[in-house]
Amino acid sequence: MAKFCPLCGNKVGVISGYVLKDTKVCVNCGNQVGLAGDYLAAGYMTLSELKGLINNHQTIDAKAYRRQHRAAEKAATDATSDQAIAILQAKKATEKRAQQQQRATDKAAEKTSQDRRDWLKAAAKADHSSKFGKIYLDFKSARIFIDPLLSTDYRLYDFSDLDHYKIYQEPTTIKKGHALTDSILGGMVAGPAGAMYGAMAGEQRYSAVAKLGVVLYFNDGSTQIIMFIKSTTETDSSTYQNACATVDRLCKQLDQILQAPTQHTLSAKPTDTQMQKLIQLRDAGIITSAEFEAKKRQILEF
Repeated sequence: MAKFCPLCGNKVGVISGYVLKDTKVCVNCGNQVGLAGDYLAAGYMTLSELKGLINNHQTIDAKAYRRQHRAAEKAATDATSDQAIAILQAKKATEKRAQQQQRATDKAAEKTSQDRRDWLKAAAKADHSSKFGKIYLDFKSARIFIDPLLSTDYRLYDFSDLDHYKIYQEPTTIKKGHALTDSILGGMVAGPAGAMYGAMAGEQRYSAVAKLGVVLYFNDGSTQIIMFIKSTTETDSSTYQNACATVDRLCKQLDQILQAPTQHTLSAKPTDTQMQKLIQLRDAGIITSAEFEAKKRQILEF
């Protein structure tokens, strides 16, 4: 269906005329301003612009006009792209700064935790604590200090926090010649220390164990396990007998703690508060690392 040119009123066919940015005009009106068949150039022109050129009797170089508008269009696209890149770079820079700050915070917290762990370990040794693997039983301060391989993942309990304990033993089989020795199911054993040791060493007869340890259960629901045997060990070996003796010593001390829990509930030692304040002074930059180490040694000399 034919339309009419908004400038002169002539009919504009479906496949004839110039398509402007906002409407369509006849070929005659477009040619008056110099479009001369350049339909691409017409696409950059508005009806208002075309009308102004006609009224002022002005013409354009269609090719130059098209290049000019293409360049402007490209510049706008590039500017948008550059802006997007700038925004992305700024976002990445912000994220990087946040990550760096978080790493610095984590490192400082880890350093504080490391210092705390080192001090607790030194204090436990100074109190001549009983050490069983990663666990220190400090009867002087009435505390249980857990010092795992991960230096910052330590735990500190009061004696009164200990709820109960169990021995864990996992019997296994050993192939000898063409036969397998007998085995029994492993599991937890509970009871007085002497009875446990007797059960392990005499009443329950089997040829080997794969694991032997003691599990400590605390009032907050947490558990700590100390392993004394982690691989297949014959029960008639000195390794097994020594492990049983160590378990027996540990269980006797745990029984001692459990039998008189109220006697071991103490407030924080003065050195605890001193060390916390010292760490805070170091972290705040009030004292140097050298001053921190010197003061820490003084506190531990008790």
